[in-house]
Amino acid sequence: MRDARQSDIISLWNDDIIPARDVLAGALRCPFPLAQNPLAAQAQQRSEASLFKLFGDSPLARKLVKSNFGWFVASMYPTAGLRELSVAADYAAWAFALQSGSDTPVSRRPAELGALFERFDATFYGARAGARGDVATQALESIVDRLAPMLTPEQLEAFAQANRVYFAGMHWQATNRAAASVPDEEEYALLRPAASAVRPCLALIAPLERIALTSAMHRHRTVMSMLRLAGRMVCWVDDVLSYEEESRLGEVHNLAIVYEVHRQLRSGAALTAAVRRHNADAAEFMHCATALPSFGFSSDVELRRYVKALESTMRATLEMALRAGRLDVEQRPAMVG
Repeated sequence: MRDARQSDIISLWNDDIIPARDVLAGALRCPFPLAQNPLAAQAQQRSEASLFKLFGDSPLARKLVKSNFGWFVASMYPTAGLRELSVAADYAAWAFALQSGSDTPVSRRPAELGALFERFDATFYGARAGARGDVATQALESIVDRLAPMLTPEQLEAFAQANRVYFAGMHWQATNRAAASVPDEEEYALLRPAASAVRPCLALIAPLERIALTSAMHRHRTVMSMLRLAGRMVCWVDDVLSYEEESRLGEVHNLAIVYEVHRQLRSGAALTAAVRRHNADAAEFMHCATALPSFGFSSDVELRRYVKALESTMRATLEMALRAGRLDVEQRPAMVG
């Protein structure tokens, strides 16, 4: 059924108006329930302690603490234990801090960023720089060492591959920034989710929630479509709610900015198009949820848990983005280097 509420909200602004963030958030179709792990408060406390230990009482640590990664991962992994939530929160904060560093000059020198990502990738295969490494590499080493006992070798490899895609996506962004090039719609839709940490975070749902998905379930086209759609929608939410700031700062990686440039739209119209793209993906996701095949009673129970975690992730992303927004780019200290 068509969501009339979103259609009405979209019609409240015209092509020249940038709506307030709460109006934009209300226009984004997200009828998914928010799960909450009962250990959320403890996970948040541990996350804050970990961030201050890593960065000291710095502007970056305070910004990351305000982003509430402990609460966020508690919605992604609603039945995980405290140990699992803690390492997941540390990874999410690490990935977000890395994005904050990607707005520094190194993000416009892809070769230097590429060398950094090679060090990150080697971490998944036993390389350890220890005290000689940079802060970002040391932090990832600690995260991988803590995750390894919780994951099977296959799950750890899937997490490594997801991170490899993430690193490649950020390298793509750096190349575009260096050339001041706004990617076209097709390229952006394909590669924007790669430049987000959402794929590695989603790769941890099954192992940290101890959801038993068979390879046939993982590979089924409907399940793969839902995973792809969830990853995209997380990015579209971020783009819509960060549009005004990113436009002011000259960022080229934003769905509404892509529409502005390549469709020659004014700000309000570009945001309308971005919201509608998100809502179309939401409708497709919900259709997929009604079209899931049966793999047998016990397997279907596991698959429903997996889908619920995807839904809660999308809801948590919207709540987090609306409440906190992105880090203040002009004040972000770099984690890179």
